[in-house]
Amino acid sequence: MGSPPSRTSLSRRASSSARTIIFCLISTTSWCLQNCDVALAFAPSKSLPSLASRHSRPLTSLSAVKTSSESSTSSRLKRTTAFTNWSKENDIKYAGVEVSSGEQNSGLGLYATQSLAPNDIVIQVPTKLTLSVESPTDYNTVMERELFETNPKAYRNAPWWAALSIQLNYYDKINPINEAAGGGGGNDGNSVTMKPWMDSLPRVYDTPIHWSESTLAELQYRPMTEAVALQRRLWKRQYDALAAASPTAFASRVSYDDFVWGCETARSRAFSGAYSGSAFNPVPYATVGACVAAYLGLGMGTVEQAANGAALVVCGSILKDFVLPKLLKVQKYVICPLIDMANHVGVGATGNVAFEYFSDGFSLAAV
Repeated sequence: MGSPPSRTSLSRRASSSARTIIFCLISTTSWCLQNCDVALAFAPSKSLPSLASRHSRPLTSLSAVKTSSESSTSSRLKRTTAFTNWSKENDIKYAGVEVSSGEQNSGLGLYATQSLAPNDIVIQVPTKLTLSVESPTDYNTVMERELFETNPKAYRNAPWWAALSIQLNYYDKINPINEAAGGGGGNDGNSVTMKPWMDSLPRVYDTPIHWSESTLAELQYRPMTEAVALQRRLWKRQYDALAAASPTAFASRVSYDDFVWGCETARSRAFSGAYSGSAFNPVPYATVGACVAAYLGLGMGTVEQAANGAALVVCGSILKDFVLPKLLKVQKYVICPLIDMANHVGVGATGNVAFEYFSDGFSLAAV
């Protein structure tokens, strides 16, 4: 969404009423995109926003991705060098795309640097590097221990966008070390610093929630004004509830403005899907194979009995990973480093983001 309109361009004179109506329609469309359940989510197996061609003229970004000025975009672009180096060090694989800026004030996005064929995988990100939330209830031992130890339910019951805001602010302002990620890059071999990724994120958003009452009034569109007021109340109420649950560990280190930044970052960069099971784990299957071999080798039973036991384990794994999450309507929201740059409208190739069950990661592929 662009900058708030000036009083001149949206005057109440009849001669400019047509432009006012058009701007309201565009603003409302962007607002709905920002506030839908998936929040610009590109669900697995569904279409992503386009990857712009490096030789094409990119369109402006959707919703809140636009930064406030050309200088802020330039500053972010300089920080992406550390981010791309961090990505390579932590086993993020990418080819045929790069992070760059388009038109003035369009923000950073992914650009294709070569022709992409359908199903070409351009980015692969290990799950351990992502931020994720399961809805309706999320269990995150780090956030609960560090920020809500006295009242962990405050985090568990928070909406997905609020929980992701908490995670973003934790790694951005409190402790950049992701102890669970592993693979180097942190203080030891079992941790990863998230700072290069956090530094690559936009610092300022120009969405209607930040506009003054007089600017909103110039739109002359009551549904828009009411939607902004509703979002302000909802976000403030959610922050106050979290602050009351943890006045020292959370509220003293994360301000309301910080919380809003995290919410807007989550809503403009997260994607979602119904799948919430774990990645493929060969250990149970190897264990079953060894037990079956021992069972038959020691003459403890028949082949049919051994096969029944093995089938039970396999069916249980499938039930846990694929069936139960759908029956329970569990939704998972994820922000992936580098893939989160694909939240712009572009020209050229489109793509799908999907969870890779056997490699335990997320991939972005051209369509």
